[in-house]
Amino acid sequence: MKCTGKQWDHCRVEKMVCKCCHYDENKNQEIEEYINNMSEEEMNDFIFFALKAMTKKVDNVKSFLESEDKRIKKALHKFGNQKRNEYSGVLLGKAEIIRTIRRIIDE
Repeated sequence: MKCTGKQWDHCRVEKMVCKCCHYDENKNQEIEEYINNMSEEEMNDFIFFALKAMTKKVDNVKSFLESEDKRIKKALHKFGNQKRNEYSGVLLGKAEIIRTIRRIIDE
């Protein structure tokens, strides 16, 4: 069942999804159809720009992880001569998560 024009306008404004809403399905079908009908040259361009965008995102994530890692090391150094507490345990856990994410990205 498709929405009427008035229902669709209301749905877009209110950001609600009714049980009969097929908007996402239709958009996915349109995108899939468009990709399937691309020429080889268009597909190569699409892949090139998609990879370029993904590389930029990965570089942003790496930069963020690097700055967080430095911040954590600085905070841990501050606690270095003091008794370990709950906060330093959280920092160590976060540092481990950052190392794991970096390993995954670098693979």
